[in-house]
Amino acid sequence: SSQNNNHEELVKITSTLSYAFTTQLKLSDKHITHLQEELTRAQRHIDKLEVKVQDQLKAPNEREQETTEQVKKLQAALAAAQLNQQHATAAQRDLVNRLQYAEQLLEKDKNDIRDKNSEISALKDHLERYRTEMDNLTQQLDDTNDELYMVRKELQYAYELAYDERSEGPQPKTSPAFATQPCPANEGKPPVQDHRAAHGMTIKDLNKLSENISRFNPNSTEGHDIQAYLQDIEFHLEMRPHVTDRDRLYIIRATSSPEVRNFLDRQPSQTKSNYQRLCEVLIKEFTDPESEHGLLTALETKQGRQETPQAYYNRLRQAYFGAHNKPDLEEDVNFKSLFLKNLHPGVSHHLGVMACPRSMTIQQLRDLTQKAYNKQKMASKKGNKTSTLLNSVNKDSSLA
Repeated sequence: SSQNNNHEELVKITSTLSYAFTTQLKLSDKHITHLQEELTRAQRHIDKLEVKVQDQLKAPNEREQETTEQVKKLQAALAAAQLNQQHATAAQRDLVNRLQYAEQLLEKDKNDIRDKNSEISALKDHLERYRTEMDNLTQQLDDTNDELYMVRKELQYAYELAYDERSEGPQPKTSPAFATQPCPANEGKPPVQDHRAAHGMTIKDLNKLSENISRFNPNSTEGHDIQAYLQDIEFHLEMRPHVTDRDRLYIIRATSSPEVRNFLDRQPSQTKSNYQRLCEVLIKEFTDPESEHGLLTALETKQGRQETPQAYYNRLRQAYFGAHNKPDLEEDVNFKSLFLKNLHPGVSHHLGVMACPRSMTIQQLRDLTQKAYNKQKMASKKGNKTSTLLNSVNKDSSLA
């Protein structure tokens, strides 16, 4: 029985162990299946990792290839840049050489110009000296001619005086160049009876008188007026007694340019012996041709916006009359009308209807114009102040 018990116990133990082993085997199969699944998943993950690693290994190769190509391109560009730099350096060196050569040529040209300027300056100095010498010689020639003329006149005076102091008899015949006729300025005066009246002024008095008379030059750039010049001569001679036509001719020669003296020498003796006729010839010959264009210039002379009436009047007068200068010259109705017409509109607005060129003198018109100019100036100042005030008010309102 003890054996049976042992056998039963052994069977139980065996059954228990068998069950345990069977259970363990089932658990092992499940675990193996689970492990196989895990292994399969791991293998798949490994495959993915291998693919990824292969892709990653391929990418550096491609990148390395691209980098290599870029490096080659950069090296080629660098080589081209170095070549261009070499060319640029060579071109720069060539330009520097050319610039240095151009600077040398420029310096040479400067030296040549400096030398030529020195030569020109020297030639100008020589020319100026020669001109001065020519002027001196011309002046000496004129002085010699004047002295010769004075000597001839003195001899003629002495001859006439000596003849008058001699006995009675027929009057000597004189040269036509020294024949005299009454001057228009002396017409109506009683004939003089003394010898001084017959022989006129002395050379010394004539030379002294000539110093007070302005020199007449028809080629002057400042303009000229032959009539004013002749009136100036008459003004200085009218207070002198015993003035003859020969004295007037002498004064003209002493106070005029060589061109005028040459013109006098070309005149016939009948003209030189008749002072009135001589004046007509001089006026006809030496009347300023620009005076014919004075009216056209005056029509275009208008007062400026800020120009004073005095400055405008002087410009208009110079344009209208030129070098002419006579008493009451500005009282010409046309001149006064033009003076009012060419005023600035702002001044004309304040002038009113009182200004009349026919009934008022030029001085009265100028006084009215000055008052109108002052009114226009004050109105302009008030307008500026008003505009400034309005601007400040607008700024204040915009800031508010």
